[in-house]
Amino acid sequence: PIITDPVQIWTDMMAMPTIADKSSLYKRYDAQVQTNTVVLPGSDAAVTRIRGTHRALAMTTDSKGRYLYLDPQVGAAMSVAEAARNLVASGAEPLGITDCLNFGDPTKPEAFYELAEAAKGIIAATKAFNAPVISGNVSLYNETNGEAIYPTPMIGMVGLIEDLSTITTAAFKQADDLIYLVGETHGDFNGSELQKLQTGEVTGKLFDFDLEAEKQHQHFVLKAIREHLITAAHDLSDGGLLVALAEMGFDAQLGAQINVTLPTAWGFSETQGRFLLTVAPENQAAFEALHGPAQLIGRVQAAPEFEVTTVNQHFSASLQQLQTAFEEALPCHMNQKA
Repeated sequence: PIITDPVQIWTDMMAMPTIADKSSLYKRYDAQVQTNTVVLPGSDAAVTRIRGTHRALAMTTDSKGRYLYLDPQVGAAMSVAEAARNLVASGAEPLGITDCLNFGDPTKPEAFYELAEAAKGIIAATKAFNAPVISGNVSLYNETNGEAIYPTPMIGMVGLIEDLSTITTAAFKQADDLIYLVGETHGDFNGSELQKLQTGEVTGKLFDFDLEAEKQHQHFVLKAIREHLITAAHDLSDGGLLVALAEMGFDAQLGAQINVTLPTAWGFSETQGRFLLTVAPENQAAFEALHGPAQLIGRVQAAPEFEVTTVNQHFSASLQQLQTAFEEALPCHMNQKA
């Protein structure tokens, strides 16, 4: 992809309906029933305590409909993996899933193929993460004027946090914390938010997905969290690195300085199996002694600004500009007259 104005693209990405803030919807519901909620909606996973113990449960729902449209088997496995990443980023070990399989008319060969291939992907991923499917349902014949929805298996996953003190959220905690990127980044744009934004289409061969590398990255992140070395953790998903970076800054109104050996466009790549982590400076040596697949790319700063250096550009984006786009997009979409 060609990006001449990275700040404008970044702002537009934050306003994409699948990325934009959903609080205008979930705040309509009581998230604190029975007063067990520890982490409210808005982070990677919701967390509730288990009364009488030092444990907690983390829960998330995820789906990658566009990825499944391009490759139902790989896309389904990616959906399970993203749910697991969200739990791990919260300090939880995945336990099991429930799913809701939403597909078109199974009497049509293409819809039946999507359903069968998606099931294969879910099976492979749940075996990899040792998180069995314990319940679920199926919704078929989802069509409008003969055109089916994207194949959309919703993955609900639950995980266990052994110690309440290791609960981790996505928000930056303090200035000068170090920012690490876990996992390699490639030019993976087919089915991505950037492709949809720039072309209005979802096309091409879905990029490669290494389930074994995904497991290794998750194991490393969970180990670092359990050793109390991580101050914030966020999985990289829709929109890639730069979207995740902005989301981490919003709650605490903290910016960041990062320097990456990547082309600017790759800041929006959706390579799977990646995390952003922050580490307090005094824990840098202990964290790096774990010898995980993590690269130091920058630090949190008090100024509400994101300063980014790539191999081909240097640019700065205002936290307020990005957050305004993020928070106002969905209400604007909802209030538009037909």
